Amino acid sequence: MRFYQYSILYVILIILFFAQYGFASVQEETAAWVVRWHIDSPAEIHSICSEAKGKYNTLLVQVRGRADAYYSSNLVPRAEELAGQQEEFDPLSTILSQCSENKIQAWINVFYLWTGEIPPESPQHPARVANSWIIKDNNGKSVSEYSPLTQAQGWIEGIYADPSSPDYRVYLLDIVKEIIGKYPIEGIHLDFIRYPGLSYGYDSNLAGQFSDTYGFDPKWLPDSINHHMIAAWLDGSMVL
Repeated sequence: MRFYQYSILYVILIILFFAQYGFASVQEETAAWVVRWHIDSPAEIHSICSEAKGKYNTLLVQVRGRADAYYSSNLVPRAEELAGQQEEFDPLSTILSQCSENKIQAWINVFYLWTGEIPPESPQHPARVANSWIIKDNNGKSVSEYSPLTQAQGWIEGIYADPSSPDYRVYLLDIVKEIIGKYPIEGIHLDFIRYPGLSYGYDSNLAGQFSDTYGFDPKWLPDSINHHMIAAWLDGSMVL
């Protein structure tokens, strides 16, 4: 009987608690990607913020598309698509101000540097000034030397940085530090954090480190592998 009385009292206390403080509402997280050509003018940003209002909690805003800046930077060349805008126009700052109801994350393309036959205008662009960190294919040819036909045959979108390059990693870290130091963003959203394909990476710093560590040239590895191949290799019935 006493247990029953305590149970009733416990239920009453719970009801009183929620009556006083209310039931916690579940906040649904919704997010949208905002591609860079939708923030290249004040009018575009106004339209984006109006559309996002009441629909999304978070906006992932692309502020680095082709190793350029849709924000104020001392490290990265200003995006060529902003050439027609006022010099003081800062897309990231503007969207932070106008989309104040939303959490803003800075979306950056990491290793994808440039595309197309026409090179970037800025001499400071990383696709031009630091050939040491441009990725090479497995035959040792820099992708910056590719013709459009070679790009298509190699299934590569354009010029990439080598993910194993220590210099490029330091440069990228400095970029991220600059963004989070200047803007009250909620986070960094990383894209193109990969090698461009199977034909790239074996002629790089990482391949040399792999060979030094394991005594095995990664060029000998097949382009694809499964557990049957691994088992055959381990029992000696298949030689890589």
